[in-house]
Amino acid sequence: MLTVTIINLVLAIVVLFKDLRLAAFLGTSFQADAFFLAFFIPDAIGNNVLGMCLSTACVPALVRLREATNLLQQVMRAYVLPVAGLCLLVTGGLWLLHRPLLAVLAAGAGSHVWQLTQSLFPLMLLLVVIQPLTALASSYLQAHNRFSLATLAPVILNTLWLLSIIVLARMDLAPRAGVHSLAIAVPVAALLTLIVVVVGIFRQPPTRTDQGWEIESNLRESSRKDLVPMLLVALSTQFTLMGERFWAGKQGEGVVAALSYAYRLAQFPLWTFIAALAMVVLPTLTRAVAKGSTTRVTQLAADSMTLTLLLTIPTGMSLSLLAKPIVTLLMCSGSFDASSATITSSILQGYALALPSLAVVLLGHRFLLVRGLMNLPAWSCVFSSIVTIALDGMLVRWFGPAGLGYGATIGALLNAIITVLLLHLAGIEIVAHLKSQLLRIVAAHLPLAGVLALSARAWVLVAEQGVLVWWMFAFGTALAALVAWLAGLNSCSLLWPITSLVRLDRHNRVA
Repeated sequence: MLTVTIINLVLAIVVLFKDLRLAAFLGTSFQADAFFLAFFIPDAIGNNVLGMCLSTACVPALVRLREATNLLQQVMRAYVLPVAGLCLLVTGGLWLLHRPLLAVLAAGAGSHVWQLTQSLFPLMLLLVVIQPLTALASSYLQAHNRFSLATLAPVILNTLWLLSIIVLARMDLAPRAGVHSLAIAVPVAALLTLIVVVVGIFRQPPTRTDQGWEIESNLRESSRKDLVPMLLVALSTQFTLMGERFWAGKQGEGVVAALSYAYRLAQFPLWTFIAALAMVVLPTLTRAVAKGSTTRVTQLAADSMTLTLLLTIPTGMSLSLLAKPIVTLLMCSGSFDASSATITSSILQGYALALPSLAVVLLGHRFLLVRGLMNLPAWSCVFSSIVTIALDGMLVRWFGPAGLGYGATIGALLNAIITVLLLHLAGIEIVAHLKSQLLRIVAAHLPLAGVLALSARAWVLVAEQGVLVWWMFAFGTALAALVAWLAGLNSCSLLWPITSLVRLDRHNRVA
């Protein structure tokens, strides 16, 4: 757990620098809008739908069968070839239908954005093939407890992205010229990442045994029931993101890019800690459920949910209350100006509040997945997605672009409440645990909330003083916030989950 957390921390830092350099290179120009719109559909289908489903739903099946056979040949026949064929068909379909799809996505964004999006879109279509294969390789590694290489894959991808942006910026290319080169660099980076992961698998394959097509049939059957609901979850998530971009496009030039920047900043804690937690929890849960260890599953659920809230509540509050100084300090350079910072921070203020709910849903789905109970959670995601898009449409009329963030928070909270209730119905007694801990968790974060609120007011006095004063303010705020957070946790006897991150390794050994 600790190793994966450290690698994910490195990933989050690399992603943050990549996004900062991308913001400096493209800003909130119409080229930035076109880039993010062209990237959205290939990434949504290749990574967030097919990739997410394969890297999650296949792990329990592979874990259950890994002791019986070498899965390498079976995975090649049962997954790699069918997935590659499916992805090629999807890629062809997207090419044929790209005009009506982009017309919906870019509605209201302007003719210049629409034309540039059409020219960038074909360059990114390879992601639909490459990313699912990388996710499948990652699920194979997770099933064999090789978490480090699986976690390093996105680090490699985003490092290559970052290097591409730096090179293009050094060449002094304007956004109009550089955006096409960047669109070529994205699939090239994804392909190089896939090659590295595949080479890593074949350099250390497991011991071979010959179980033939019977194992392959079982492999397909054991993961098919998990794959369909996870696919529905992923599709509903992308439907929400597409709806957000639809409403953002109607708010004026640059809002789509600002939404993308705000979204990625808000996801920082999820990439760093919660993704590591979810990766380690999934195979551990599968083994515990296979052994009928209900008590162990419930204890693991309670531990991981407590840790999740203790990590996402403070980060969510910090990103929300200090959205303007954070965006200004990190992103204001190059093409990203003060106007861009205002739009981005207004969206981030609401988006960041969704973090605890998103984390609870992410972990809760893992617990329901290993029980084979993902049908109702999948429909819950569909319902919350529809609610979120409807709320976005209403809130942007009242609050402008900021309404997109608040709509996302309300939808995520609704989904989290339903997920916790479904965990209770599944026999995982998490409701009583959350009731007993919730007041303590809230009380523990009151000192932090006070420090953040005072810092937000102080920023008004510092905003015109220059970069040096900004960074002095940032250092002082970070130090005061850390002390207040640790003091609050210690006073409520909640410091131990933070100082015992490796505790999940104990669960892993016991399970």
